[in-house]
Amino acid sequence: MTGRVLGNDCKPLAGALVEVWHADANGDYSEFTRGKKDDPACLLRASLKTDTEGRYHFSTIVPAQYPGRPRHIHYRVSHAGHATLVTQLYFGRERGVPDELIVALKRDDKGAGGAGGAGGVARAAFDITLRSV
Repeated sequence: MTGRVLGNDCKPLAGALVEVWHADANGDYSEFTRGKKDDPACLLRASLKTDTEGRYHFSTIVPAQYPGRPRHIHYRVSHAGHATLVTQLYFGRERGVPDELIVALKRDDKGAGGAGGAGGVARAAFDITLRSV
């Protein structure tokens, strides 16, 4: 996953905090699903800061869907002087999911392992704009 965090003036927001979390390949959330023993090295949660151009990136798996919810990644994005945004990113068109929250996975079969299967890697980009307060 890659993307940029911008202000509503379309300028990059360096140092924005991007927090992400999502379900695993079975649709379970780490540190949440009862009776599930979590792998502490793979909790599918991250907090990261954007670079000087407002860019962020992280590697993960494509989350599974679970009853009542399509595949998605949760985002909480914050930066001083801007309203905090809590949203979700989806991987396919589902009833009630706005088009601007859907990303297309692009397969890169040159990579090893990863979500692309058969030795491929899936890539997606999601840019975020925060409103000034």
